[in-house]
This record gives sequence, C-alpha cells and structure tokens, in this order.
Amino acid sequence: MKYLCTLFLLLSVMLSVTIQGQNVPNSDFENWYIDTLYEEPQGFSTINIHLATMGLPAGVERTSDSYSGNYAVSLTSRKAGNDTIPAYIGTGPLQDMGRGIPYNENPDSISVYVKENLVPGDTAVAYFLFTSMTNMIGYAEFRFSDSATSYQLFKKEVVWFTTGIQPDSVTIMIGSAEFGDISTPGSNLLIDSISFGAGYSDIPNHNFETWNTFSTETPENWTVLNAMSDLSNPMVTKTTDSYSGTYAVSIKNKVSFFGDTMGFLTNGNWGGNGPQGGYGVYANPKKITGYYKYTPSGPDTALAGAFSYVWDNGAGKLVQVDSSILKLPPANSYTAFELPLNYDLWPLIDTLNITFAAGNFLTHGAHVGLNSELIVDSLNVQFITSSISHQSNSDLSVWPNPASDMINIKIPGKNFSKLEIISLEGRILRAVSVENQNRITLNTKNLPKGLLFFKFDSENKTRTIKIIIH
Repeated sequence: MKYLCTLFLLLSVMLSVTIQGQNVPNSDFENWYIDTLYEEPQGFSTINIHLATMGLPAGVERTSDSYSGNYAVSLTSRKAGNDTIPAYIGTGPLQDMGRGIPYNENPDSISVYVKENLVPGDTAVAYFLFTSMTNMIGYAEFRFSDSATSYQLFKKEVVWFTTGIQPDSVTIMIGSAEFGDISTPGSNLLIDSISFGAGYSDIPNHNFETWNTFSTETPENWTVLNAMSDLSNPMVTKTTDSYSGTYAVSIKNKVSFFGDTMGFLTNGNWGGNGPQGGYGVYANPKKITGYYKYTPSGPDTALAGAFSYVWDNGAGKLVQVDSSILKLPPANSYTAFELPLNYDLWPLIDTLNITFAAGNFLTHGAHVGLNSELIVDSLNVQFITSSISHQSNSDLSVWPNPASDMINIKIPGKNFSKLEIISLEGRILRAVSVENQNRITLNTKNLPKGLLFFKFDSENKTRTIKIIIH
C-alpha cells in the first residue's frame, strides 16, 4: 500500500507538470518588497552583513530579554551549509571590527551582565583593549562557557601595562565563539549594561538601547547583494526604464565594504563560491531569453549565467549538471539575448539558477568598471520539447529553493485552502491552512533534508511543487 501511495504521488507530480508553468518567477521584475536585512546596535558593527548576503538569519539581534532597559544584544552562532558561522560584534567598522572608538580614561574594572546559553564545549569571549597611538596599554578579557536561565554579573579588572599614560581609544570585540574557533549552531550569548566602573565614563550605547535598521528594496524571488555596499546607493534597484510592464531591474557595479567593485543578481542565493540554488523546474531548459541594456564604465562586459542542478540524496547536496555564461556587450537600447543550455532530456534537473553581473568577473584581471549598469527585463525559459506541455502558473510562487531556515509562499489570488508537505515516501510531514492568505512564511528548520513535495489544494485544483531543504 505504501508503494502504491508513493507511486501515485510521483505520478501526480509528473502529471502536474502539464498544468504548472515553467516561467521564471517574477521574470518581468514587476513585484518588489522592502527587505529588512538586519539590525545593528548604534556604534557597533556586526557579522550580520555576511549572513545577509548568504540568505541566513542575523547572528547579532536585538532582544527584549534584557537585564535593564528595553533591549540587550543577542549573539547566536548560525549554521551555513556544513559550516557554522559564529556571531561577532565590535566597535570598529565592518572592514576592521578591531578598530577602536575614542576613549581617554583609565578605568580600574569592567563589568557586564550576561545570560549564557552556550552548547557544551563552546566558549564565547569578550575583549576590551585600550590603546594609545595604536599601542595596546591595557586590556580586560572575559570567557563564557556555561548555560544559565538568568543574567549574571561578570566583572574583570583592567590589566594596565604601564601607569601614567591615558588611552586614546578602546576596542570592544565580542563573539559567540573564540575568534577563529569552531562553534556549534545555536550557541547563544546575551549581553547587556557594559560598565567601565564607578566614576568612569561608559562608551556610547553601552546598554544597547539604540539600534539602526538596514533594509533594501528587493525584487521578489531574487537575491541581491545590496547589503555589501552603501544601502543609500545600492547595487540593485528598481527602474521604470522597462522593456515591458512598469519596471525592470537595474544592476550597477558598486564598491563593497571589502573594497571589491561588484554588482550581482541571482534567483538563488550566495555561497562561498558564488551563486547557488535557484527555482524548482520540472523539465530541462533549452534556453533562457530576455532583453537587456548595458552601459559600461570603460572596457567592461556584463554577464548572464545559467546553472542547472539535480539533488543528490546520497551526497545530500545539489550537483551541477550544466552551465552557460554569456557575455553581454554594450547596448544603448533594449536588445534581445539568448542563453543556451546544451544537454538533452536526461538527467532530469530540478533546479535552475539564473545570475546576472554588471561587470566581467569571469575573466581574471579584466576591467570591472565602477557604475557599469546592466538593465534586464522580460525573461523567459524555453524547455526541451517532449510529450508534456506546459502552461503558465501565475497562481503560486514559492521561494527560496533550496531552503534552509524558512520559505516564502505567495498565493496572489488566495486560490488555495490547504498545504501539505509530503516526503518522497508519501508521508505527510505537515499540514498547513492557507485559506484566504496571499503570502505566508513557513519555518523549515524541522523538516528533513532533501527533496519534498509542497502540495496545494482547493476545491477545484491541486498544485504540487518540488522543494529542496538543505
């Protein structure tokens, strides 16, 4: 019976291809939303920008679980694929969190209220370094390795290497793990009310009451790297200079916080080796078409890339099947492009990544011009012809795919009443009511890794979408 249920499910998915479209979600860039990337306590820099570009939750967060006042700062180590990224916060700018802020007193001690929620074996740290003309003249060091249900006061004397010399700056660096050490996902540390001792001045925002919010306008179903540059002058923006409809997407090369000149857009997410993931497909693509305009700065060249993947259950990861990269020359008016993929009907892929770059990052040493601008609109994917036909699926959108922590579902016409998440074996893992909802977000942390089926039902139709959890 279990075999028959599984066979029926797989046949249902195959048959659903005849009614589910293969168009790129938000291919015309008409739908945009304000994406709140992360928050940071005023006067501090954090690891959050790195996590935001990888599509991961912030590691440094504002929490109302405070010792005093309204807020404290929470540091949580995050899982990133097979790796773990500890949370860090510092007084310096992003490029150099170890840089100090002005301070000219010689406190005898430093105290801080801490709630430890660390995984056994993990050690969190806090360093306070006092310098004069870049030379360290005093320090205090804290190490945390326990778990507690309430805040505890930690106090350390400042060790001064010499007397009679005032510092000109103080550097604060706090991490959910020792800098450079391996951490465990979920290790958490809450910090509040840093004090430099009786009679001495505290640093600004020492109690983490003031926070800055960083957000950017983002095309739905696409991932941008705006967090890596000045958000007041982002890499990816909405433009009314469209080929069709109201909007198109503009990608400009900007200087990142790390000094690189770059401008990217992908329908997947960003990993250590570049774009990965994408959107779920039910047939093998033949080519991607669209329209572009390109205004380079100097001898620059834009790029369009397509990368197809299939999920390998044994390896527990996406395996690349094919790729194609096309150089886009300058074009003052909208120009059609075709990006071909060269394999046949087998192997059957399940994920297609589409990525655009405003500069020639493909050729080592090539010129990448600041403010080179690529505008893209009206994308379409043509699939290899088979006995299965395809129609547009405008009533449902699910992203990102693959997903790790959460998944977004958009139902423009509120056309479905129930969602069932089903395993390859045909077991219903979760049932969710989506009646009268046009957009929901689901936590996927507790779902098993691998290929799952999201089955949407209403009185008169069913849609099934393949989703990869990694």
